[in-house]
Amino acid sequence: MKNTLLILFVITLFSFNAYAQENTVPTSGNDCGEHCSWKIEGGVLTVTGYGDIADFPRNCEGGCHNTAPWAASVGTITKVVIENESGTAGFNSVGQWAFTAMRKLQEVVLPDGLKKIGHGAFLGDNKLTTVNLPSSLTSIGGFAFDDTRLTSVEIPPLVTTLDGCSFGNIRATEVVIPENVTTIAPHAFTISDGTSDMPLEKLYCPEHLQAQCAEAIKFRTDNGLKTEIISYQKNNDGSILYQNKWYKTANDILSGNHIHKRIYTVDEANKISGKSNTFKIRYK
Repeated sequence: MKNTLLILFVITLFSFNAYAQENTVPTSGNDCGEHCSWKIEGGVLTVTGYGDIADFPRNCEGGCHNTAPWAASVGTITKVVIENESGTAGFNSVGQWAFTAMRKLQEVVLPDGLKKIGHGAFLGDNKLTTVNLPSSLTSIGGFAFDDTRLTSVEIPPLVTTLDGCSFGNIRATEVVIPENVTTIAPHAFTISDGTSDMPLEKLYCPEHLQAQCAEAIKFRTDNGLKTEIISYQKNNDGSILYQNKWYKTANDILSGNHIHKRIYTVDEANKISGKSNTFKIRYK
């Protein structure tokens, strides 16, 4: 009888330990990239290191899930802070699907020097209203901020490509396409099923990208949602002309921060006046 009780106790203890191990939620680790570590404290996920945050596959069996090492805690994370390790060149990229499916996420802090945000990095029906996009950023992947609650977004001027659904269904009413963008994918500001809650009223677009801007919001217009595409011009010196005012960058249009140019080329004068101005040089 004693032996039977002892065996039952050992089995119960083993089962308890196994259960405890299976249900332990990790709060730190160094498995998010070659030079990357992370920790969770008080709902804040802090990722520290340099180089690249790894790509993670998206598991959509029975609903889509995060597969990053902090996946077991996505339901408690309200803020993500990515910080460069002191004495290093810092992070270069945020991996694909790294911070997806965080439904309570409200804020993201990105480091200076970051160049790339991967496909679906922050996708999710979350509460994200605040993100700083560093001026060093050159690439924003498809679905990167799709279905977030961003009420405003300032796309950095070095970004050259906007992929499909990169800002689909956010909450901004006005968005400026930077002057250096060369490619805008169809549906950059809509989601793939054609529905949209995005209250986008105005899309400021470089003059030479009007057709691509129209494709970027095509699902909206196909479903009877109105967005005005507003054209601006980029000059040879990099300045921006919009409604007869000059701006240092296109993003300054929303803030009304125009500049006063003292010297105009003939072409610039023509753009403002709408006339064909000429000049002559006379020698004596």
